[in-house]
Amino acid sequence: LPTAVLTCGVAILPQVGIALKPFLPQLQTTFTKALQDSNRGVRLKAADALGKLISIHVKVDPLFTELLNGIRAVEDPGIRDTMLQALRFVIQGAGSKVDAAIRKNLVSLLLSMLGHDEDNTRISTAGCLGELCAFLTDEELNTVLQQCLLADVSGIDWMVRHGRSLALSVAVNVAPSRLCAGRYSNEVQDMILSNAVADR
Repeated sequence: LPTAVLTCGVAILPQVGIALKPFLPQLQTTFTKALQDSNRGVRLKAADALGKLISIHVKVDPLFTELLNGIRAVEDPGIRDTMLQALRFVIQGAGSKVDAAIRKNLVSLLLSMLGHDEDNTRISTAGCLGELCAFLTDEELNTVLQQCLLADVSGIDWMVRHGRSLALSVAVNVAPSRLCAGRYSNEVQDMILSNAVADR
């Protein structure tokens, strides 16, 4: 799929959202297939387009499920990273609409990849988890923070610590009212200071 076609599609999505609704299934299929294109530019445009498309989508769960399955199955690191980028965009656009069971699967997958040995995968995974923190229930957020992002780092592999610190950074940025005020504020500050003096 030529980059120019995707660029044009991404540009017009916000303006013609209502008119596009009948074509959402076909557009979604086109853009998800483009996530596996050999050209990185095409993949990134497709990820961006999915992020814009999801905001006018009524049924968002199938796309989240498709991205989850794709991330689990794909072996090519470049394609996996683009799928993670697409996931981050759709979380931004429709994180509040996703089904609780799918959200649970999302959290589980992202936590399992947070210490990935591929730098780009780890960074993309952290971005997704951080974005998701804005849409977790209070109970889910507490679990992610206490068991992962704010958990004791002594003896933890540096890659896991790196992934956690990146995810916390994004979470603080997208959900400051939840993390920087109230019950978590002191722990968040302590963890940020701890990461700031780490040897890496």
